[in-house]
Amino acid sequence: MKKTRYKACLLISELDDDMILDAELSDVSVRVKKCRSQRIMKRILILAACVTMLAVAVASVFLSAMLFNTGIHTDPSNTQNPSSLDVEWVEDPNIIQVQRLSIGQSLDTGIVSPTTGAAVSVETVRCWGQRLILLSFHCREGETITVTPGADGALFEAVQIEINQNLYWSVWNKANRRYVVADEFLNVSTEEAISCLGRSVSITEDTVLLWQYPAVSRPCVEDNFVDFTVTDSEGNITGGGSIYIGGLDLTTISENKTYYGSSHYGLNKVYLNASYRPVLLGAYRYAENEKVDASAHEKRLSELHLQAQKARESLFDDLTDDYFRLSYRVLLHKYAADLTPGIFTGMMHHNMAYDCYTYVITDDGNKKFFLYDGTCQRITKWETYTADEYGYTVTGKLTLEDGTVIMVDINDPDCMYEIIPISH
Repeated sequence: MKKTRYKACLLISELDDDMILDAELSDVSVRVKKCRSQRIMKRILILAACVTMLAVAVASVFLSAMLFNTGIHTDPSNTQNPSSLDVEWVEDPNIIQVQRLSIGQSLDTGIVSPTTGAAVSVETVRCWGQRLILLSFHCREGETITVTPGADGALFEAVQIEINQNLYWSVWNKANRRYVVADEFLNVSTEEAISCLGRSVSITEDTVLLWQYPAVSRPCVEDNFVDFTVTDSEGNITGGGSIYIGGLDLTTISENKTYYGSSHYGLNKVYLNASYRPVLLGAYRYAENEKVDASAHEKRLSELHLQAQKARESLFDDLTDDYFRLSYRVLLHKYAADLTPGIFTGMMHHNMAYDCYTYVITDDGNKKFFLYDGTCQRITKWETYTADEYGYTVTGKLTLEDGTVIMVDINDPDCMYEIIPISH
Protein backbone atom coordinates (compact mmCIF):
# COMPACT_ATOMS: atom_id res chain seq x y z
CA MET A 1 0.00 0.00 0.00
CA LYS A 2 2.77 2.41 0.94
CA LYS A 3 4.70 1.58 -2.23
CA THR A 4 1.60 2.20 -4.37
CA ARG A 5 1.00 5.58 -2.66
CA TYR A 6 4.66 6.54 -3.16
CA LYS A 7 4.50 5.74 -6.89
CA ALA A 8 1.31 7.75 -7.28
CA CYS A 9 2.86 10.77 -5.58
CA LEU A 10 5.94 10.43 -7.77
CA LEU A 11 3.85 10.43 -10.93
CA ILE A 12 1.88 13.46 -9.84
CA SER A 13 5.06 15.37 -9.01
CA GLU A 14 6.22 14.89 -12.61
CA LEU A 15 3.18 16.70 -14.00
CA ASP A 16 3.61 20.43 -14.61
CA ASP A 17 0.93 23.05 -13.91
CA ASP A 18 -0.21 23.36 -17.53
CA MET A 19 -0.85 19.60 -17.84
CA ILE A 20 -2.95 19.61 -14.69
CA LEU A 21 -4.89 22.66 -15.86
CA ASP A 22 -5.58 21.10 -19.32
CA ALA A 23 -6.80 17.86 -17.76
CA GLU A 24 -9.00 19.73 -15.33
CA LEU A 25 -10.72 21.86 -18.01
CA SER A 26 -10.91 19.48 -20.99
CA ASP A 27 -14.64 18.64 -20.65
CA VAL A 28 -16.13 22.06 -19.84
CA SER A 29 -15.82 24.78 -22.50
CA VAL A 30 -17.56 27.46 -20.42
CA ARG A 31 -15.09 27.00 -17.59
CA VAL A 32 -12.20 27.40 -20.01
CA LYS A 33 -13.16 31.00 -20.80
CA LYS A 34 -13.79 31.79 -17.15
CA CYS A 35 -10.50 30.33 -15.92
CA ARG A 36 -8.53 31.99 -18.71
CA SER A 37 -9.87 35.38 -17.66
CA GLN A 38 -9.00 34.58 -14.05
CA ARG A 39 -5.49 33.59 -15.08
CA ILE A 40 -5.06 36.83 -17.03
CA MET A 41 -6.31 38.86 -14.07
CA LYS A 42 -4.03 36.98 -11.71
CA ARG A 43 -1.02 37.69 -13.94
CA ILE A 44 -1.94 41.38 -14.05
CA LEU A 45 -2.19 41.52 -10.24
CA ILE A 46 1.15 39.72 -9.82
CA LEU A 47 2.80 42.05 -12.33
CA ALA A 48 1.39 45.08 -10.53
CA ALA A 49 2.65 43.76 -7.21
CA CYS A 50 6.14 43.23 -8.65
CA VAL A 51 6.24 46.75 -10.06
CA THR A 52 5.14 48.13 -6.69
CA MET A 53 7.82 46.17 -4.84
CA LEU A 54 10.48 47.31 -7.34
CA ALA A 55 9.44 50.95 -6.85
CA VAL A 56 9.67 50.57 -3.06
CA ALA A 57 13.12 49.00 -3.33
CA VAL A 58 14.44 51.77 -5.59
CA ALA A 59 12.98 54.43 -3.33
CA SER A 60 14.58 52.87 -0.26
CA VAL A 61 17.99 52.85 -1.96
CA PHE A 62 17.77 56.54 -2.87
CA LEU A 63 16.42 57.41 0.59
CA SER A 64 19.34 55.60 2.25
CA ALA A 65 21.79 57.49 0.05
CA MET A 66 20.14 60.80 0.94
CA LEU A 67 20.21 60.01 4.66
CA PHE A 68 23.79 58.76 4.87
CA ASN A 69 25.65 60.72 2.19
CA THR A 70 26.50 63.78 4.29
CA GLY A 71 29.47 64.67 2.11
CA ILE A 72 31.97 63.62 4.84
CA HIS A 73 34.52 61.04 3.76
CA THR A 74 38.12 60.03 4.06
CA ASP A 75 39.95 60.06 0.75
CA PRO A 76 42.70 57.39 0.76
CA SER A 77 44.34 59.05 -2.23
CA ASN A 78 45.32 61.97 0.02
CA THR A 79 47.18 59.79 2.48
CA GLN A 80 50.91 60.50 2.21
CA ASN A 81 53.74 58.54 3.76
CA PRO A 82 57.15 59.81 2.72
CA SER A 83 60.00 58.93 5.15
CA SER A 84 58.95 60.68 8.34
CA LEU A 85 55.42 61.70 7.60
CA ASP A 86 52.35 60.08 8.68
CA VAL A 87 49.48 62.09 7.24
CA GLU A 88 45.70 61.48 7.13
CA TRP A 89 43.11 64.04 5.79
CA VAL A 90 39.37 64.49 6.15
CA GLU A 91 38.36 66.58 3.19
CA ASP A 92 34.70 67.45 3.49
CA PRO A 93 34.80 69.23 5.79
CA ASN A 94 38.53 69.68 6.28
CA ILE A 95 38.45 69.70 10.08
CA ILE A 96 41.89 68.31 10.80
CA GLN A 97 45.23 67.27 9.35
CA VAL A 98 47.42 64.91 11.37
CA GLN A 99 51.18 64.85 10.78
CA ARG A 100 54.30 63.35 12.31
CA LEU A 101 57.23 65.52 11.29
CA SER A 102 60.89 65.87 11.99
CA ILE A 103 61.66 69.22 13.59
CA GLY A 104 62.98 70.86 10.44
CA GLN A 105 59.98 70.01 8.27
CA SER A 106 57.10 72.30 7.28
CA LEU A 107 53.39 71.78 6.94
CA ASP A 108 52.10 71.60 3.37
CA THR A 109 49.74 74.48 4.18
CA GLY A 110 52.65 76.96 4.42
CA ILE A 111 54.44 79.02 7.03
CA VAL A 112 52.66 79.97 10.25
CA SER A 113 54.02 83.21 11.73
CA PRO A 114 53.60 84.35 15.35
CA THR A 115 51.31 87.35 15.85
CA THR A 116 52.61 88.81 19.07
CA GLY A 117 52.97 92.30 17.61
CA ALA A 118 56.39 92.63 19.26
CA ALA A 119 59.94 91.39 18.79
CA VAL A 120 60.14 87.64 19.36
CA SER A 121 62.88 86.17 21.51
CA VAL A 122 63.85 82.71 20.33
CA GLU A 123 65.89 80.10 22.15
CA THR A 124 67.83 77.91 19.73
CA VAL A 125 68.44 74.27 20.63
CA ARG A 126 69.66 71.34 18.58
CA CYS A 127 67.25 68.44 18.34
CA TRP A 128 68.02 65.28 16.36
CA GLY A 129 65.92 62.25 15.72
CA GLN A 130 62.75 63.78 17.13
CA ARG A 131 59.30 63.47 15.55
CA LEU A 132 56.67 66.10 16.27
CA ILE A 133 53.01 65.09 16.27
CA LEU A 134 51.14 68.11 14.90
CA LEU A 135 47.35 68.45 14.72
CA SER A 136 46.26 71.19 12.32
CA PHE A 137 42.62 72.23 12.91
CA HIS A 138 40.42 74.23 10.56
CA CYS A 139 37.59 76.27 12.11
CA ARG A 140 34.59 77.55 10.22
CA GLU A 141 33.31 81.02 11.04
CA GLY A 142 31.70 81.10 14.47
CA GLU A 143 32.91 77.64 15.43
CA THR A 144 34.83 76.52 18.50
CA ILE A 145 36.82 73.28 18.52
CA THR A 146 37.62 71.89 21.96
CA VAL A 147 40.52 69.45 21.89
CA THR A 148 41.14 67.11 24.83
CA PRO A 149 44.21 64.85 25.21
CA GLY A 150 44.37 61.81 27.46
CA ALA A 151 45.88 62.00 30.94
CA ASP A 152 49.38 61.23 29.56
CA GLY A 153 49.43 63.91 26.88
CA ALA A 154 49.53 67.71 26.59
CA LEU A 155 48.66 70.16 23.81
CA PHE A 156 50.35 73.46 22.92
CA GLU A 157 49.94 75.89 20.03
CA ALA A 158 52.84 75.54 17.59
CA VAL A 159 54.20 78.14 15.15
CA GLN A 160 57.10 78.22 12.74
CA ILE A 161 60.05 80.48 13.52
CA GLU A 162 62.91 81.30 11.16
CA ILE A 163 66.34 80.77 12.69
CA ASN A 164 69.42 81.27 10.53
CA GLN A 165 67.27 81.00 7.40
CA ASN A 166 65.81 77.68 8.56
CA LEU A 167 62.24 77.12 9.75
CA TYR A 168 61.70 75.42 13.09
CA TRP A 169 58.49 74.42 14.81
CA SER A 170 58.38 76.32 18.10
CA VAL A 171 56.15 76.76 21.13
CA TRP A 172 55.77 79.69 23.52
CA ASN A 173 57.65 79.32 26.80
CA LYS A 174 55.41 81.09 29.29
CA ALA A 175 57.93 81.19 32.12
CA ASN A 176 60.69 82.80 30.05
CA ARG A 177 58.37 84.67 27.67
CA ARG A 178 60.05 83.43 24.52
CA TYR A 179 59.61 80.88 21.76
CA VAL A 180 61.67 77.71 22.03
CA VAL A 181 62.26 75.03 19.42
CA ALA A 182 59.66 72.34 20.00
CA ASP A 183 60.39 68.96 21.54
CA GLU A 184 58.24 65.90 21.09
CA PHE A 185 58.13 65.55 24.89
CA LEU A 186 57.04 67.83 27.73
CA ASN A 187 59.58 68.67 30.42
CA VAL A 188 57.53 68.00 33.57
CA SER A 189 60.00 69.59 36.00
CA THR A 190 57.40 72.02 37.39
CA GLU A 191 53.88 71.72 38.77
CA GLU A 192 52.69 74.08 36.05
CA ALA A 193 53.99 71.75 33.33
CA ILE A 194 52.41 68.72 35.02
CA SER A 195 49.06 70.52 35.16
CA CYS A 196 49.07 70.70 31.35
CA LEU A 197 48.70 66.92 31.06
CA GLY A 198 45.14 66.04 30.09
CA ARG A 199 44.07 69.70 29.86
CA SER A 200 41.66 70.72 27.08
CA VAL A 201 42.43 73.47 24.59
CA SER A 202 39.71 75.52 22.85
CA ILE A 203 40.39 77.22 19.52
CA THR A 204 38.27 79.52 17.38
CA GLU A 205 40.52 79.92 14.34
CA ASP A 206 42.86 77.77 12.27
CA THR A 207 45.49 76.48 14.71
CA VAL A 208 48.30 73.93 14.78
CA LEU A 209 48.59 72.03 18.08
CA LEU A 210 51.65 70.05 19.21
CA TRP A 211 50.98 66.85 21.17
CA GLN A 212 53.59 66.02 23.84
CA TYR A 213 54.14 63.24 26.38
CA PRO A 214 55.91 63.67 29.75
CA ALA A 215 59.71 63.56 29.86
CA VAL A 216 60.29 60.96 32.53
CA SER A 217 62.38 57.79 32.75
CA ARG A 218 59.54 55.32 32.38
CA PRO A 219 57.95 52.99 29.80
CA CYS A 220 55.83 54.52 27.08
CA VAL A 221 52.05 54.67 27.20
CA GLU A 222 50.83 52.37 24.45
CA ASP A 223 47.34 53.80 23.93
CA ASN A 224 46.64 57.55 23.82
CA PHE A 225 43.64 59.43 22.45
CA VAL A 226 43.01 63.04 21.52
CA ASP A 227 39.28 63.78 21.19
CA PHE A 228 37.78 66.94 19.77
CA THR A 229 34.31 68.46 19.79
CA VAL A 230 33.02 71.08 17.35
CA THR A 231 30.37 73.56 18.56
CA ASP A 232 28.62 76.42 16.78
CA SER A 233 28.18 80.02 17.96
CA GLU A 234 25.21 78.97 20.13
CA GLY A 235 27.11 76.16 21.82
CA ASN A 236 25.40 73.32 19.93
CA ILE A 237 27.54 70.25 19.22
CA THR A 238 27.95 70.06 15.44
CA GLY A 239 30.73 67.53 15.04
CA GLY A 240 33.91 66.02 16.39
CA GLY A 241 36.29 63.14 16.14
CA SER A 242 39.21 61.27 17.65
CA ILE A 243 42.91 60.69 17.01
CA TYR A 244 44.73 57.60 18.25
CA ILE A 245 48.38 57.96 19.23
CA GLY A 246 50.03 54.59 19.68
CA GLY A 247 53.26 54.16 21.61
CA LEU A 248 55.98 51.55 21.03
CA ASP A 249 58.29 50.77 23.94
CA LEU A 250 61.75 50.63 22.35
CA THR A 251 63.23 48.49 25.13
CA THR A 252 61.15 45.59 23.80
CA ILE A 253 63.12 45.56 20.53
CA SER A 254 66.52 46.51 21.90
CA GLU A 255 69.24 44.92 24.02
CA ASN A 256 69.33 48.22 25.90
CA LYS A 257 66.62 48.05 28.60
CA THR A 258 67.39 51.45 30.13
CA TYR A 259 64.72 54.17 30.27
CA TYR A 260 66.53 57.46 29.75
CA GLY A 261 65.53 60.68 31.50
CA SER A 262 66.52 64.25 30.80
CA SER A 263 70.01 64.24 32.30
CA HIS A 264 71.79 61.21 30.84
CA TYR A 265 75.12 62.21 29.27
CA GLY A 266 74.13 65.87 29.49
CA LEU A 267 71.49 65.51 26.77
CA ASN A 268 67.76 64.90 26.90
CA LYS A 269 67.37 61.32 25.77
CA VAL A 270 63.77 60.70 26.84
CA TYR A 271 62.70 60.26 23.21
CA LEU A 272 64.92 57.17 23.05
CA ASN A 273 62.47 55.31 25.30
CA ALA A 274 59.56 55.15 22.87
CA SER A 275 58.16 55.94 19.47
CA TYR A 276 54.70 57.52 19.17
CA ARG A 277 52.67 57.53 15.97
CA PRO A 278 49.25 59.07 15.30
CA VAL A 279 46.34 57.97 13.15
CA LEU A 280 43.00 59.70 12.63
CA LEU A 281 40.14 57.44 13.73
CA GLY A 282 37.48 59.74 12.32
CA ALA A 283 36.33 63.32 11.96
CA TYR A 284 32.76 64.22 11.14
CA ARG A 285 29.95 66.71 11.40
CA TYR A 286 26.40 65.95 12.43
CA ALA A 287 23.51 66.60 10.05
CA GLU A 288 22.26 70.20 10.00
CA ASN A 289 19.55 71.09 12.53
CA GLU A 290 20.16 67.82 14.38
CA LYS A 291 20.29 68.33 18.13
CA VAL A 292 23.06 66.21 19.66
CA ASP A 293 23.46 66.07 23.43
CA ALA A 294 26.79 65.53 25.18
CA SER A 295 26.06 61.90 26.11
CA ALA A 296 25.31 60.93 22.50
CA HIS A 297 28.48 62.65 21.35
CA GLU A 298 30.57 60.86 23.99
CA LYS A 299 29.08 57.57 22.84
CA ARG A 300 30.14 58.36 19.29
CA LEU A 301 33.70 59.08 20.45
CA SER A 302 33.76 55.80 22.38
CA GLU A 303 32.75 53.99 19.20
CA LEU A 304 35.68 55.59 17.41
CA HIS A 305 38.03 54.44 20.17
CA LEU A 306 37.05 50.84 19.43
CA GLN A 307 38.78 51.19 16.06
CA ALA A 308 42.15 51.90 17.69
CA GLN A 309 43.30 48.29 18.00
CA LYS A 310 42.84 47.64 14.29
CA ALA A 311 44.56 50.94 13.45
CA ARG A 312 47.52 49.98 15.64
CA GLU A 313 48.13 46.66 13.86
CA SER A 314 50.14 48.25 11.04
CA LEU A 315 51.27 51.43 12.80
CA PHE A 316 54.79 50.18 13.54
CA ASP A 317 55.38 47.87 10.57
CA ASP A 318 58.00 50.27 9.18
CA LEU A 319 60.54 51.58 11.71
CA THR A 320 62.79 53.27 9.15
CA ASP A 321 62.29 56.79 10.50
CA ASP A 322 63.08 55.50 14.01
CA TYR A 323 66.53 54.26 12.98
CA PHE A 324 68.22 57.22 14.62
CA ARG A 325 66.88 56.50 18.10
CA LEU A 326 67.37 52.75 17.68
CA SER A 327 70.97 53.40 16.62
CA TYR A 328 71.45 55.68 19.59
CA ARG A 329 70.20 52.98 21.97
CA VAL A 330 72.82 50.64 20.48
CA LEU A 331 75.50 53.31 21.01
CA LEU A 332 74.54 53.88 24.66
CA HIS A 333 74.57 50.15 25.29
CA LYS A 334 77.38 48.68 23.21
CA TYR A 335 79.86 51.53 23.77
CA ALA A 336 78.83 52.67 27.25
CA ALA A 337 82.44 52.37 28.51
CA ASP A 338 83.59 54.82 25.82
CA LEU A 339 80.89 57.37 26.68
CA THR A 340 81.73 58.34 30.24
CA PRO A 341 79.28 61.04 31.41
CA GLY A 342 81.01 64.40 31.37
CA ILE A 343 83.01 63.96 28.17
CA PHE A 344 80.19 63.05 25.82
CA THR A 345 78.93 66.18 24.09
CA GLY A 346 76.68 65.11 21.25
CA MET A 347 76.89 64.77 17.53
CA MET A 348 78.01 66.79 14.54
CA HIS A 349 75.27 67.12 11.99
CA HIS A 350 74.73 68.94 8.71
CA ASN A 351 71.12 68.33 7.82
CA MET A 352 68.30 67.32 10.14
CA ALA A 353 66.44 65.66 7.29
CA TYR A 354 69.11 62.94 7.35
CA ASP A 355 69.05 62.08 11.02
CA CYS A 356 68.74 58.38 10.23
CA TYR A 357 72.50 58.58 9.48
CA THR A 358 74.91 60.64 11.50
CA TYR A 359 78.09 60.47 13.54
CA VAL A 360 78.91 61.10 17.20
CA ILE A 361 82.22 62.42 18.50
CA THR A 362 83.44 62.67 22.09
CA ASP A 363 84.63 66.14 23.09
CA ASP A 364 88.31 65.11 23.08
CA GLY A 365 87.88 64.02 19.46
CA ASN A 366 89.49 60.64 20.10
CA LYS A 367 86.39 58.48 19.73
CA LYS A 368 84.03 58.64 16.80
CA PHE A 369 80.95 56.58 16.04
CA PHE A 370 78.66 56.26 13.03
CA LEU A 371 74.93 55.63 13.49
CA TYR A 372 73.00 54.04 10.63
CA ASP A 373 70.13 51.65 9.82
CA GLY A 374 69.26 51.07 13.47
CA THR A 375 72.79 50.12 14.51
CA CYS A 376 76.12 51.75 15.36
CA GLN A 377 79.87 51.14 14.87
CA ARG A 378 83.10 52.84 15.80
CA ILE A 379 84.84 54.81 13.06
CA THR A 380 88.39 53.49 12.77
CA LYS A 381 89.52 55.75 9.92
CA TRP A 382 88.26 59.19 8.87
CA GLU A 383 89.39 60.70 5.56
CA THR A 384 88.30 64.24 4.58
CA TYR A 385 88.50 65.09 0.90
CA THR A 386 86.92 68.55 1.09
CA ALA A 387 85.79 70.66 4.05
CA ASP A 388 83.69 73.80 4.60
CA GLU A 389 84.86 77.07 6.15
CA TYR A 390 84.36 75.66 9.65
CA GLY A 391 86.42 72.54 9.00
CA TYR A 392 83.46 70.16 8.75
CA THR A 393 83.74 67.36 6.22
CA VAL A 394 81.89 68.02 2.97
CA THR A 395 83.16 65.01 1.08
CA GLY A 396 85.17 62.14 2.49
CA LYS A 397 85.38 58.50 3.47
CA LEU A 398 84.74 56.77 6.81
CA THR A 399 85.87 53.22 7.56
CA LEU A 400 84.02 51.33 10.33
CA GLU A 401 85.39 48.66 12.63
CA ASP A 402 84.01 45.75 10.58
CA GLY A 403 85.35 47.19 7.29
CA THR A 404 82.11 48.87 6.17
CA VAL A 405 82.83 52.06 4.19
CA ILE A 406 80.75 55.26 4.33
CA MET A 407 81.20 57.66 1.43
CA VAL A 408 80.25 61.18 2.58
CA ASP A 409 78.87 63.98 0.42
CA ILE A 410 76.72 66.33 2.46
CA ASN A 411 75.69 68.35 -0.61
CA ASP A 412 74.03 65.37 -2.29
CA PRO A 413 70.32 65.61 -1.38
CA ASP A 414 69.63 61.99 -2.35
CA CYS A 415 72.66 60.24 -0.89
CA MET A 416 74.47 62.16 1.84
CA TYR A 417 75.93 58.94 3.23
CA GLU A 418 76.51 56.04 0.82
CA ILE A 419 76.95 52.86 2.85
CA ILE A 420 79.20 50.23 1.22
CA PRO A 421 79.05 46.97 3.22
CA ILE A 422 82.12 44.83 3.71
CA SER A 423 82.50 42.31 0.88
CA HIS A 424 82.39 38.66 1.87
